[in-house]
Amino acid sequence: MNLPESKTVRTILKPAAFFYGIGASLKMRLYDQKILTPTKLSVPVISVGNITVGGTGKTPITIDIANKLEEEGHKVGILSRGYKRRSQASHVVVSDGTEIFVSCEEAGDEPYLMALSCPRAVVISGSSRIETGKLAVEQFGCDVLVLDDGYQHVKLERDRNLVLIDYSDNLEDESVLPAGRLREPLSGLNRATDLIITKLPEAPDELHLSRIRKLVQEASNPTKNEIAAYLCRFRPTKLRSLYEELELESLRGTKILTLTGIARPETFLSTLETLKLDLTLADSMQFEDHHWFTDSDLETIEARLRASEADFILTTEKDLVRLNMKEEIARRTFAVVLGTQWLSAPPSFEDLWS
Repeated sequence: MNLPESKTVRTILKPAAFFYGIGASLKMRLYDQKILTPTKLSVPVISVGNITVGGTGKTPITIDIANKLEEEGHKVGILSRGYKRRSQASHVVVSDGTEIFVSCEEAGDEPYLMALSCPRAVVISGSSRIETGKLAVEQFGCDVLVLDDGYQHVKLERDRNLVLIDYSDNLEDESVLPAGRLREPLSGLNRATDLIITKLPEAPDELHLSRIRKLVQEASNPTKNEIAAYLCRFRPTKLRSLYEELELESLRGTKILTLTGIARPETFLSTLETLKLDLTLADSMQFEDHHWFTDSDLETIEARLRASEADFILTTEKDLVRLNMKEEIARRTFAVVLGTQWLSAPPSFEDLWS
């Protein structure tokens, strides 16, 4: 989603943001006051989401949590909306935990990536998490469900509601859509059971961390028990193309073309800077978030690669699964695979079965 950067445009959009915020708050209040009742499923439900648009790290956190639950012996179902998927079906079973059944276009880039990264999990795309949740439990025998980007999907009751906040964000200064990046007013933080602060730098400011914790605690209810808070960052672990995996060291001293179709491309460039591999940035291409690459796009990318004389195209995991390059180019196109590094103990969900 393209958000206005101009302060003038944001000011003009303030009235629209006001009414958007009222609508979002009213919907949530109907559930808070039990006028509308969420659907309760027969297994624990863990939601991973955020209160802003743009990347806070929902996909790597969802993958990390799903894999940890699988290691503990659980049959995990991952439920995703499948944003911008091209299938017209109400839902699509992406994987049954043994096999991927559909293309990236049919699944959506994030569910497809999660199916690749969590090969034992059931992954289903669909707008109704109630429908896909029942399917995961009744047909595939899942005993726990993880909602990807589920914070605002209040129709389904959840046992844990994880809200992710990017360390670099100053939410107090943000406005509600369309004037800013907030999906709903900050009062929506009252639904959080757990806070995960993501993308921490090497030397985080403790005062800034305290402000984020305080913001969420006060929204949640300052009189109740302190909300559980966790800290993490995302570390490059390896390179992956459609054909092979390489060590990061393979990049040392090379010329690269960067290619992104994500909400906040600057975070990808910052990640590359942390590698300290003496890279030369020959060219950089940016597309809209979740962009489906056309034949014309691919021809342009190939032409830019040749003109730049770059050794590799570096991209994100979500972009890689959407690229359908010629084999010659695909073998030189690598995603930087990110792993979640917890700076505190990761969330535990043992209490859900006690």
